[in-house]
Amino acid sequence: QQDNSVWKGADALVIDSGGLNDDEVYSKSASLQNWLLGIEFTNTVIIVASRSVHVLTDGKKAALLEPLRSAENATLPLDLIVKDKTDKNKANHAKL
Repeated sequence: QQDNSVWKGADALVIDSGGLNDDEVYSKSASLQNWLLGIEFTNTVIIVASRSVHVLTDGKKAALLEPLRSAENATLPLDLIVKDKTDKNKANHAKL
């Protein structure tokens, strides 16, 4: 049986990063992004679930992540969602 005492039964990890903040010396979100991707993606939401990975970001950052969709050793499908400023991301947040 799986021990859920640490994660309290959670089935996803959400990494939400806002804009750049020069006053913030250490950010857990930035550290996780650097560890996972080797780069910090500001204004990005990454959701790692048991069956897929979802990323909500702008078009340029989505283009940088596009090669990961067809990576030979990928074990989870990657869903790249480009931000939509016209509705302030309401549809995108509902999709997540």
